[in-house]
Formats: sequence, structure tokens, C-alpha cells
Amino acid sequence: MNSLLLCLVLLSPVQDVEADAPSEERVEQAVEELSRAFGKEGGLGLKVQAIYAASEVTHPEVIKWIVKGLKDSDDEVREASIEALRFMEHPDANDALVTTLKRDKRLRKNEELYEALIKAVCQHADPKSLSLITNYDLKDETKGTLRARVYGIARFRTAESVEALFDVMRRGKKGRLHASMSDISTALRVLTGVDHGKSIAAWTKWWNENKRDLKVSPELPELPKKMLTTWSRYWGLEEPKEGRARQGERGEQPDSEGERK
Repeated sequence: MNSLLLCLVLLSPVQDVEADAPSEERVEQAVEELSRAFGKEGGLGLKVQAIYAASEVTHPEVIKWIVKGLKDSDDEVREASIEALRFMEHPDANDALVTTLKRDKRLRKNEELYEALIKAVCQHADPKSLSLITNYDLKDETKGTLRARVYGIARFRTAESVEALFDVMRRGKKGRLHASMSDISTALRVLTGVDHGKSIAAWTKWWNENKRDLKVSPELPELPKKMLTTWSRYWGLEEPKEGRARQGERGEQPDSEGERK
């Protein structure tokens, strides 16, 4: 990952996105820069730089140009486009990512790009996309892409999401499942506020007892400090200050899997 793309990944979640629609002048400037970057005189560095700069300008005309990068021959341009569209809160950005995940078989052969694309689709958490995220063959998944799916399912915050996570548990072979239980447990706790650690038996018992009447709050439940930090950083979200204060007062110190020491 080059330095320009690293800036895009690190700064996109916390950048100063314009509260209102961008000005006509700002849109024209972004389109002009993207047009030049994708033209005959453009190149890898110019494309990534233009995408990074334009990622702050959420407008259909700008998104059209960034979407071009999804089919670029250079993987760094494709990754920059995915990351830009991931944080552009607009239906056109969401639709482009979903379409790419559905149709671009070539991209799936690149583990990093495939993981980034799954993550970007889940960042938008369009309810219509949940079935796409849960439709996969476990043997084709890497640790990174499976984590993106598991964590991504928890972004949708519905009872169907919880059921989907238990479906992941049912699909997994014993060894592979145990390796993923830390992620599954985190996702389940993010959705339900319940903590059964990495115990498959305890989670299964809880699910059988609660699945009929389960309701998932639209709000994130209270989480151990370390888990909240991990979750927030993974999705590029600002950790709630209230949550940080509460967790600090309780003095919980979870390990890397979200379990208390």
C-alpha cells in the first residue's frame, strides 16, 4: 500500500466531510482533477491522489469518476476507489460497491481487495446487502475475508444478522470454527450485548432459548473498553466518549478476544 493510499485509509473515517452538499465549484474542481488523472496524462500516483482528494466531495458526478477506478488495471487504484466509496454516504457509492461484489470475479482473486470490498459494502449496511454478505462458500474464504463478513454482518443490527452468525457457526468445521470464534463472539456481543466468550456450546444454548423473542437494539450496547476500541477502529468510527468513560470506571480490561482477564 503506497503512502497516498495509506493517507486515504487513515484519514477517511475522521476527515472533515462537508455537512451540506458540496459547492458547485468544489464538485467541478474534483471532477476536473479526476478527469485529468484518468486521462492520457494521468498515472498511478495522480489517480490515487485525485481519488483521495475527491473522497471528501460526496456528489453523484464525483462518484461516477471514482467508480471508474474500480475497474482500473492497477490494484492500488482499485483499492483507493473502494476505500473512498466506503466512506461516501450516498446510494450511488453503495450501489457501485454492491454491483462490484456481485459481478467482479477477477477482484475476488486478490485477497486484500476482496476483503476491502466486503468491508466497504458492510460499512454502508444497506439491508438489501445482507443476503449478499451471507452468501459464500466457507472453503473459499480467508481469515481476513471471513472476519470482514462476520464483523460486517454485525453492522446490519437485526435479528436476521444474529441468525446469520449462528449459520456461520453451523457451517464451520471444528478446527476452522474455533479459529474464528473470537470474531464471531465479538460480532454477537456487538449485536446482543450478551457475552459467552468463545464457548460454542454456551452460545448455542443461549440462541435456542432466545431466538424466538430476540430483538436487536439499533444502538451499540455497552462493551468492554478494548473490544469497543477494536470495533471502532476496524470500522473507522469514533469511539463514543461516554462509552470510554463508562468502561474506564468499570475498570474492565479485556484481552484481544474481548474476554475479561
